[in-house]
Amino acid sequence: MSAAILHVPDEQRDRYLPGVLAVAASEQQRAQSQMIHHEAEFFTRYYGAGGDTCVAVLAGRVVAYALLATPERLHAIWTPRAARLGLERGRCGCVVQVAVAPEARRRGLATALLERLRDVARARGLAHLFATVAPDNVASVRTFERSGFRRFELATVYSEQVVRALFHGRLEPVESVQ
Repeated sequence: MSAAILHVPDEQRDRYLPGVLAVAASEQQRAQSQMIHHEAEFFTRYYGAGGDTCVAVLAGRVVAYALLATPERLHAIWTPRAARLGLERGRCGCVVQVAVAPEARRRGLATALLERLRDVARARGLAHLFATVAPDNVASVRTFERSGFRRFELATVYSEQVVRALFHGRLEPVESVQ
């Protein structure tokens, strides 16, 4: 059985939020997890003007999710980097988080979620996506690279002062998306 990859409409947020929180909690409880802990309110930011949430649903249960920040919600770390790359900040978004439940890993769900998130970003008129990944998270680094992102910097970022590999992905125009 394959998972359904869904873009969660704003009006269905409450239906999928408990599953997103469960996947995040399962990741944060892993001893080797490098995910920054966030309260439930954090996950509600990525709806409406602030962004989008996509989920992978298997047997009626959320087993993975990906969060997209729109320019309105884009973290301040990206403003100087967008300028340095010659990008219009208003056309940039960010893949905030991608997480897959341990029992659903190695099935291509992160790749499928990134593909869906890229489609959603294109539909919003975005031309570029940024992302941060723990540099020693080999599986995530490979997933982003296979999904068309390129690593352009290693930096200490966010208020948590964590080291992350910074990625940039260029989106094709909406007209070329099938």
